[in-house]
Amino acid sequence: MSKVTAKSLSEIVHCSQVSRKRNGNFLFRNGYFYTNGATENTFAIRITNALAANNIDCTVVDMYNHWAPFRGGAKVANQSHFGVEIKILENN
Repeated sequence: MSKVTAKSLSEIVHCSQVSRKRNGNFLFRNGYFYTNGATENTFAIRITNALAANNIDCTVVDMYNHWAPFRGGAKVANQSHFGVEIKILENN
């Protein structure tokens, strides 16, 4: 993979939203109504495993669990979601 973009990462990791932050890191969000036992740690592991399977070297910078009361039609960032910030490491 030559250039890593939010769109190319969203094709690799299936989640609610992938965006690029100003510092160059990528933020993955996965919305939920029920967690069904999932945590932000299991979401981070799923992301890093999917990227490693596609030969993309990365490191987890931050992860969090944002809980919010349900509001239909709200954006993912305003609903309950797991978030993981990833830094893509450049291959030398």
